[in-house]
Amino acid sequence: MRWSAHHDLRRDTRYNTGGGVPEFKNKSSVQTGAGLYRIVDTFYNGQTWGNVNYTLRLPDPDHIEITYVKGGIFKLRRCS
Repeated sequence: MRWSAHHDLRRDTRYNTGGGVPEFKNKSSVQTGAGLYRIVDTFYNGQTWGNVNYTLRLPDPDHIEITYVKGGIFKLRRCS
């Protein structure tokens, strides 16, 4: 599955070809409602381990919204 030129999803791992963290692994995914998930990913950038916490919402089949716990929202839509 490929989202863009920068992210490649394979099972529990997301590979990033741009930026400072090349690989994120899913630590936990909990469904908290209809089309709503609480996600924790872990990463290692060669110097330190870290976690990324966010909420993933599927408002409809063509859209995904990612809201980061530390602020910010990222909206995706299906390409035609």
